[in-house]
Amino acid sequence: MRIGFFTETFLPQTNGVVSAVCAFGEDLVARGHEVLVFAPREKLGTTRRWTHNGMKVFSVPSVSFKPYPEYRVAIPLARVPQLDIVHTHGPFSMGLFGLHEAHKQHIPAVSTFHTIISEFVNYALPVGKRLLKQVAEKYCWLHYSRYDALITPTNAIREELPRRLQRRTFVVPNGVDLDFFHPHNKPAARNALGIRAKRVFLHLGRLSPEKNAGLLISAAGEFLNDGDLLVIVGKGPSMSMLQQAAKKTPCHGQIMFAGFAEQEKLPLYYSAADALVTASTAETNCLVAVESMACGTPVIAANCRALPEIVHDGRNGFLFEPGDARDLARVASKFRPGSRLSAGCLKTAKENSREKSVRKLEKVYEQLLAEKG
Repeated sequence: MRIGFFTETFLPQTNGVVSAVCAFGEDLVARGHEVLVFAPREKLGTTRRWTHNGMKVFSVPSVSFKPYPEYRVAIPLARVPQLDIVHTHGPFSMGLFGLHEAHKQHIPAVSTFHTIISEFVNYALPVGKRLLKQVAEKYCWLHYSRYDALITPTNAIREELPRRLQRRTFVVPNGVDLDFFHPHNKPAARNALGIRAKRVFLHLGRLSPEKNAGLLISAAGEFLNDGDLLVIVGKGPSMSMLQQAAKKTPCHGQIMFAGFAEQEKLPLYYSAADALVTASTAETNCLVAVESMACGTPVIAANCRALPEIVHDGRNGFLFEPGDARDLARVASKFRPGSRLSAGCLKTAKENSREKSVRKLEKVYEQLLAEKG
């Protein structure tokens, strides 16, 4: 098959959508398919063509979206070759471009529902949030209703869609690479990263408002004992604010901002930690939770959206009430790592492998092509 991925975000950006696009694209190429990626480039100019791990990438001109600078609005001027199927990864400029091409070429179009866009209105725009949230939601449902099918990474997110869309929605998790993410010796991993602590709590990912990392800092003084450490890995628009908040806490010496980590170091960070902690309430899949589990590290997570579908109390981690710093502190204070939790983590990771996920995606494509005739 010749598959066209149309995505609102791509390398060199690092986020969950980029990770999913790269993983599925690489695995589809390895299975004999041709993958063409159409994505915004970081400046105006002509379309640039390049390759990444077997995928052919077409970077189209774009401009920055001021309320959310890391998002770019594409000016889709690229000529698109004949495709067999269009797969979009966002509902805006590139999503519209992909949908247009599918209709023009009379081929199936499918879209992955990666992000609950209406939630981001709270962070991206300072005024009129209630009205704009409603407008964003209505726009998304209208846009997604024009596809032959939708994909969600979890059942929890599928159930948030309007009933009319659920009927044509397939669940395909964003799988984890079990050859890359696997347990490393904990003392060796800590030594390699320069971490010295009794218990290590890890927050890993983009530091942006929807990730709620500030809740961890608010609760840290209540769950960090002497010798414990909270390691925050990542960068993003909230980084400066989080660093200022950490300085104001009595346990500021036990909060370490490690900055951006190269992909090669991620298994070391997961393995060095006793638990990954996420307070996000906007997760449609939370790939970092599965990556952590693949390294044998349990997850303490907000009981919200996709997270309780992955994190099971007492089996591979623990859940706390979303937005509740006291409950987060209560759960983290009682947390003790153990082999039973680690075994549960590895089992969950195997159920969410990249190999299983790409096979599910292939079946979706095959079904849509058969129906289109």
